[in-house]
Amino acid sequence: MSRLYGEEQRLAKTKVCEDLIHQLNLTYLKTFEEITNEGFGDGVIATLTQLFLKSRDAAINTILEDIDNDK
Repeated sequence: MSRLYGEEQRLAKTKVCEDLIHQLNLTYLKTFEEITNEGFGDGVIATLTQLFLKSRDAAINTILEDIDNDK
């Protein structure tokens, strides 16, 4: 595979980051669906959901900031 430079490299990096965001969203959705099927009460589900959303937002926002910095 040949090395990418300049705009091609930036676009490829952005694509990798966008794919990662997509995979993260799928992972968080799958995990959320799993906890709702575990038989937890509403309180535990609410607590876990808050934790997952904070974690998801931190991960995705970090990636989005990097994409924005490359523009």
